[in-house]
Amino acid sequence: MSNDLSYNNIRLLSLCAVLRLFDPELLRSLAEAPQDDIDSLLASDLVVLVDDSGSAYHLRADIQTDVLVRRSVCIQRLYVLQIHAIHIICNAYRSTKAMWLFACRITTMVKQS
Repeated sequence: MSNDLSYNNIRLLSLCAVLRLFDPELLRSLAEAPQDDIDSLLASDLVVLVDDSGSAYHLRADIQTDVLVRRSVCIQRLYVLQIHAIHIICNAYRSTKAMWLFACRITTMVKQS
């Protein structure tokens, strides 16, 4: 794992940011990442060893903040896209309903003449 916050690394880093404190066993059980990625993360400068036992880690504070901000921005963008999609669907529904009502009125007017 490289020491950047690329798209390939962000899922594992997001898990670590949310957990705040983790050990290799916990990451193995929760992460959907290859063992090599987990080992590389633990050997990188993105994490800090909490104690000398080598069992507890946390992300560096700047990395954790960056990952959490990125997650927040992604969630906000997703929310905006969902609202936009709902707006488009509602407009399409209204247009279709209006066209259908107009067609019914025309049909009724033709039948009456």
